[in-house]
Amino acid sequence: MYATFFLFLAVSCNETVIDPETLTPSTAELKDAVIGTNYYVSTTGSNSNSGLTETLAFATIQYAAGFTKPGDNVIVLDGTYTTGSNATFGYITRPGTATAYITFKAKNKGRAIINGQNNLSSYGFHIVTSFINIEGFEIKGVNTMGIALVGASYINIKDNNIHDIGRLCTETYIGLDAIYIATSNHITIERNLIHDIGRFGPGESGCTPTSDYWKGHDHGCYINGSNYLSIQNNVFYNMNRGFSMQVYSGENRTSSYINFINNTCENGNFYNTVQGHVVLYGSITNGVIANNIFKDQYSSAVHVAQASYTYSNVLITKNITAGGNGSTTYGTAAGVTITGNYNSTDPLFVDEANHNYALQSSSPAFSLGYNTGLTTDYLNSTRSSMNIGAYAPASVPSPTTVTPPPTTVTPSTSTIFYNVQMSATATKNDCGTGYTGSTVTYTVPAGYYSSKVSQADANNIAIARLADNKQYYANAKGTCTIIPSTSKVYYNVQMSATATKNDCGTGYVGSIVKYTVPAGYYTSKVSQADANNIAIARLADNKQYYANAKGTCTRIK
Repeated sequence: MYATFFLFLAVSCNETVIDPETLTPSTAELKDAVIGTNYYVSTTGSNSNSGLTETLAFATIQYAAGFTKPGDNVIVLDGTYTTGSNATFGYITRPGTATAYITFKAKNKGRAIINGQNNLSSYGFHIVTSFINIEGFEIKGVNTMGIALVGASYINIKDNNIHDIGRLCTETYIGLDAIYIATSNHITIERNLIHDIGRFGPGESGCTPTSDYWKGHDHGCYINGSNYLSIQNNVFYNMNRGFSMQVYSGENRTSSYINFINNTCENGNFYNTVQGHVVLYGSITNGVIANNIFKDQYSSAVHVAQASYTYSNVLITKNITAGGNGSTTYGTAAGVTITGNYNSTDPLFVDEANHNYALQSSSPAFSLGYNTGLTTDYLNSTRSSMNIGAYAPASVPSPTTVTPPPTTVTPSTSTIFYNVQMSATATKNDCGTGYTGSTVTYTVPAGYYSSKVSQADANNIAIARLADNKQYYANAKGTCTIIPSTSKVYYNVQMSATATKNDCGTGYVGSIVKYTVPAGYYTSKVSQADANNIAIARLADNKQYYANAKGTCTRIK
């Protein structure tokens, strides 16, 4: 379904040919520079600076990326970063090497926030090269993809919080994903928090979709024709518009050596009656889905779609499933072995309601798993290779046993302090004229942020994130209620706009495409102007997507 959208990239990027090898999950730290330069990015920086110190930092990640050579680090300081309309924060084209990766990282995990400003920007990172690390960012609010890998290889994505991607009204058939992976090889996705991905459905923010794309097109990780992938120690929740992972065979591609291991997936898709957290909807050679916790999906946790796809040496084992119909899989296929899973088994989370998926001491997930070889968990704490789920036993202290703060603030290298749970409310404030927004509670779960300084520092980090995100969360999750003023229903008039396809590769120019909102497509009980304004807003939201999906690329002669 994504093949057309990324065809230009397939033309302009030559796929690396990789010799077959055995995929071994890696929990080692991502490769840092061997000998390289540190470039700094700051919200108070300037692209006229040298970028070589924190006080002379650059202003944007994209500008810093243009200076990088193998072994370099782009260190992004604390703060909220924004960019322009339909822009990308980091389009990465310069490669590292096998012994000298280029690393883009937040100086402090979770404190460098890439904010697409409620769908103004299109991508967080778009990577079309090799030997790159992406570490420690919060990526939110972009309208297309948090991180896109196309024709990339040897990429490590770890310790990021990717959420609220593609949260808009749209009829596009193009998927809106946290992480998109096409024709790429040797990818590790580890210790990421991925949640609340995908477009609005009927009744959300006034949306009235006419297609069913909202039911299953937007995913946590989408894989198309890629090899040697390990998706491990991640937490996925609220994947209601798609799945934590989908494998697809666009242009009849086959993926190989796909490991989906030791992840925790909760509150999955409730709209596809045979699909849950993971969908195998493409040809796969060599794959392992093991030691995952799957909870609260419509029916089964994993959908194995036979169709015209072929499977070889795919193992689904030692997964815990709870909710739905209580079974691990829907469907079978030759080449897929399904064995030893724990159906209808409560994993006993510490505080599921507040997304704390650490495990209670009596959890069945502690030692019943498959030997995946992983030695660390979601928090980079030591685990037994036989544990199930993203968290090892006692990986997060409960709110009642948080280490007390020291009397003086003395940095410590041996003690890690975790925030206590805290909540705040905000009222949705982006409803149109004639509507009122609901009040929404936003919660930072216990143990989500950590500090080596003090308990107070860990709590202060959580307080800052609470303040940063509560309004955004209310606007994303709240509802708009019509303020009754009349019983009459108003319908929009037909309107059109043009946009130029802007995602062609170097050396190509995009065609101009006309996008039309038909008369009567949107309604309002407030006024004719309100109905038209809704249509105008959707026209602005969708015309560029439509142009990119329907337009053509012509080589510049």
